[in-house]
Amino acid sequence: MRFIWIGFILLALLSGTVFSGSDERALVLVRSKQHGTAARLLGTGIMVVRDIGPYLLAITDETGRGEMQERGIVFEILDKNIEGHTYYTADIRNEHLAQIAESRVDILKRHGRLIIFRASPQDAEPLAAEGIELARVFLSPMRPIPEIRPVPPPLPTQTDPVIEAIVDSVSIDRINTHVQRLQDFGTRYSSHDSCFAAANWIKLQFESSGIDSVFFHQWAARYHPNVVAVIPGSANPDKIVIIGGHYDSITSDIDNCPGADDNASGTACVLECAGILAQYDFDYTIVFIAFCAEEQGLIGSEAYASEAAARGDDIVGMIAVDMIGYVASNDQLDLDIIDNTSSTWLREHAMSVGALYVPELPVVHGTLTGGSSDHASFWRNGYDAIMFFEDSDQYSPYIHTIHDIVDYSYINHTLAEQSVKLAAALIADLARPLRVAINHTPLTHTSDETNPYLVSTNLISVEPLNPDSLFVRYSTGSGWQTAMLAPTATPDAYEALIPAQPGGTVIDYYIVAEDIIGIRATHPDDAPIDNHTFAVGTLTTVFADDFEIESGWTVGDAGDDATAGIWERVDPNATLESDIEIQPENDHTIDPGVMCFITGQSDPGASKSTNDVDDGATTLLSPSIDLSARPNAWVNYWRWYTNDAGGSPGLDYWAVDVSADSGETWVNLESTNISDASWTRVEHNLRDYVPLTSTMMFRFVASDEDPGSVVEAGVDDFEIVSYLESGASGIPGDTPQPAAVRLDQNFPNPFNPETTIRFNIPPPGDRVTLGIYDVRGRLINRLVDRENIVGERTVRWNGKDSRGSDVSSGVYFYRLRTGDQSFSKKLILLR
Repeated sequence: MRFIWIGFILLALLSGTVFSGSDERALVLVRSKQHGTAARLLGTGIMVVRDIGPYLLAITDETGRGEMQERGIVFEILDKNIEGHTYYTADIRNEHLAQIAESRVDILKRHGRLIIFRASPQDAEPLAAEGIELARVFLSPMRPIPEIRPVPPPLPTQTDPVIEAIVDSVSIDRINTHVQRLQDFGTRYSSHDSCFAAANWIKLQFESSGIDSVFFHQWAARYHPNVVAVIPGSANPDKIVIIGGHYDSITSDIDNCPGADDNASGTACVLECAGILAQYDFDYTIVFIAFCAEEQGLIGSEAYASEAAARGDDIVGMIAVDMIGYVASNDQLDLDIIDNTSSTWLREHAMSVGALYVPELPVVHGTLTGGSSDHASFWRNGYDAIMFFEDSDQYSPYIHTIHDIVDYSYINHTLAEQSVKLAAALIADLARPLRVAINHTPLTHTSDETNPYLVSTNLISVEPLNPDSLFVRYSTGSGWQTAMLAPTATPDAYEALIPAQPGGTVIDYYIVAEDIIGIRATHPDDAPIDNHTFAVGTLTTVFADDFEIESGWTVGDAGDDATAGIWERVDPNATLESDIEIQPENDHTIDPGVMCFITGQSDPGASKSTNDVDDGATTLLSPSIDLSARPNAWVNYWRWYTNDAGGSPGLDYWAVDVSADSGETWVNLESTNISDASWTRVEHNLRDYVPLTSTMMFRFVASDEDPGSVVEAGVDDFEIVSYLESGASGIPGDTPQPAAVRLDQNFPNPFNPETTIRFNIPPPGDRVTLGIYDVRGRLINRLVDRENIVGERTVRWNGKDSRGSDVSSGVYFYRLRTGDQSFSKKLILLR
């Protein structure tokens, strides 16, 4: 998911927009919101801080408001000057609570049950004690919901015996015992000693489940920590599924906050799921979290979600469980699931899972606006999340009182049990119970043109593997071939051989394994769309620059607006925070090299914020480089990037782009906001992004859009290499060109409104078809269908289907077929 929303950030960086930032910044409410509005506003420099259903909350100065008016954006000013103020939203379920709020805080906006108000934390907290669910408005840019969505997992259509066993293991007796024990702490007020005792008890429950990775996420001195337990995934551990519920509680008496329904019930659900799911293996990582300080405005979950976003965590989905133990006497039993626009797929998936595994539980689409719960923190940070809730309209009237106790507020054991069963089934379904897992370290470039290439892998499965379905698929540019995997003397270890290839060959490959009941896995997970790649041949340097002498690089591009920290070629001086280098003291080149490009030289030993990037973007541009005669080309460079020494990283991004047409259009190679205060090597196979032309250029962009943060970047030892056949000189025109079918990456990509696809068909030629397909494999448009095509060809696609209608933004695939060969690549359309 991450590469998609980063694209919106890059649009802002490359267009030269900045977040409004004067002394008179106002809180404004944006109306008439449609899906994608937050991303578009962020891309034009408006600091959107919160998505609340029909509205967006944003921070702008006078200039920003003028730009919004010019764009026809409907908004109203809620507070003319945000300095020193704190804001909250809340869901008001009756007029009595509305009157209490109006008498104690400054109401800035009311719309139905939603209120937006200004108050200090000390004034806001008593409202929570009255039963008002608060959500704090954090005054930093939200991470936008991408318009291009990742492909959701298919809806389950039949039960899985493993998930059936998980559901059958849920025990209402254990759930009730956990609720009672949490109530018995007397109070779980978020800064009370008893709350920390509860945190220790929760940690012990996670550990007693057999989970090895259990820890406190300490995020603030004032409040007690989040408690986190992690079951690592066996096949795709980087993909993460989260279930969480807050364990803190609140009343007007901080020494008596029993919180049985709110939210011992949700915490008990998380504990029960952890205890059962820990007995199984899953493809994806599962994270269980008991959050603290939810009652103070979702503060603990915001801390976790924002850190996850800064790390780049690939969170498939998050489920928050908050109050599942009360059904009013005049109400029917059902479970509300609350979503937002981007998370509709997750709610629908939960309903489908419920229909299969807990059909006796009615599930409905619930709605909450301002109050919400910990799932909203994940929404704010760009993740899909839903909330399990007993009822949007008739939830327990005893929450946030001393009467939120077992048999008074927590009363409906059927709803609690069935809700936990659904939660356990949903988490298991999303994380995918382990059937077949492939663990493999990809092959790297080699100069060996004589010996076959050994592919080693470990295969783990629940059912026995089918030996006829274990193989490596590989391609050298002339169609896919198969090498069978054979077991070795080591348990679970298998090997296959890819035949030796001449220099200049680029090999794509992936691994396939299937068990005897037909469960199939690949490595990479989405092969054959994505594959492992390595090159064979003599390493030849096409272009190299260690920046020790001036060599044609330029600083500055259209839209650059940084006021400090502009790129310079220097012998760098370190800037320090304690003993940590924010800007490096040394370049990367080995002695006697000393020069590199750095964002703003400082005096020796200067403080961390001396001449760092401020108020916008600064760009470093390469000279034009000729790669037209190369069969393959890899770019590698060493970079330094840090942004976490000051305030929140926010939207401060590092981006590297490539152009095949002298800078007319650009394609992103990498972008990140994750700090790494060290010289880090990065490599890209350029043919995965653009065709190799005579007018290649590269650019490095460092930006600081978030006031208060400290951004430093560096580039050194830039190099482009090619792998050639033994004896080739490396001189342009002297490299043998492989006589093979070739399909290049479209350019530009992402694109709007048009992109070019280039392919090569060697003699004697054959029937060729080239089509555009959606993510479900349906043909959208056929671009080529001809006999006897030979040579290099280019085709343009204008983003239309076969009827001439515009297709929507999204991920598509283009597939070239000729003879018995087939090649596919991914492209992205941004409207």
